[in-house]
Amino acid sequence: MKSCSETTLCTRVLRSADDFRDIAPEWRELFPRCPDATPFQHPAWLFCWMDAFAPREVLGIEVREASRLIGFASLLVYARAGERVLAFAGGGFRIISASSQNPAVNRR
Repeated sequence: MKSCSETTLCTRVLRSADDFRDIAPEWRELFPRCPDATPFQHPAWLFCWMDAFAPREVLGIEVREASRLIGFASLLVYARAGERVLAFAGGGFRIISASSQNPAVNRR
């Protein structure tokens, strides 16, 4: 993964449950820093949900400032009426995010 500068936000798309598991420790640390997060966005819930429902295609979008995870969206793609639908995974309905340590980034 390329590194981000202290004032730059970097994103990366995760394309598998294994990718989600790779960032699980950071995701667990991010969760309590996100005042609007729901239990449906916690990695413990999402991993149980993925095991139970076995979605065919999961996607995650991580947002980093420098090397620190400051945002994460867990998504899935499914078929409905011949169309591909992108939705939040696990019953979640928002992206979890924490404030940046850099005031200049928070003003964007």
